[in-house]
Amino acid sequence: GETVTFLSRTENTLGRDAKLTWTSTGGTLKTEEDGTVARVTFDKPGTYSVDSILTADDREVDRATTVITVSPLPPR
Repeated sequence: GETVTFLSRTENTLGRDAKLTWTSTGGTLKTEEDGTVARVTFDKPGTYSVDSILTADDREVDRATTVITVSPLPPR
């Protein structure tokens, strides 16, 4: 499969307890660097959404969505 890497950073959370979480509609999702890096490996063709969700003090304050289209490999 192919792996796509996502990077995120937070700025000025005003001292609140901030947390970044990720979701994906497909593939295998792994996070690193305390959630600021996410890697998703897709094994099948299709269209998938990857969301990063920023929460502060247990409330969602921002969300970003990226749509990924995985194409089948060309015939040999």
